[in-house]
Amino acid sequence: MPRKPVSKVIARPTGDVGRAVQRDLDAIAETSPNLATGGLAAMALALAQSIDSPRTSATAKSMCSRALVDALARLTAQIPPKEDHDDQIDDLASRRAHRIATTDNG
Repeated sequence: MPRKPVSKVIARPTGDVGRAVQRDLDAIAETSPNLATGGLAAMALALAQSIDSPRTSATAKSMCSRALVDALARLTAQIPPKEDHDDQIDDLASRRAHRIATTDNG
């Protein structure tokens, strides 16, 4: 059963930090949708909302900021690496094929 997007579980952020975190999660969702809908993503949004809230004390905002940085670092560390289709062997093979095709045989 597919998970609900984090924005369905937690209200869409309205503050600057919340919107920035939502943009980060949207970018993560393009390659890792399950990662962008998990608990760590929900926690990141909740922390961002706490930071944006005028009711949160400066001390609490500082602690939330630290936790948010850690959560975002953990999220981005879990994104699988992009497959590199232009590896060195393919590059060498294509250069060799080009060289053979353009070599004068006579």
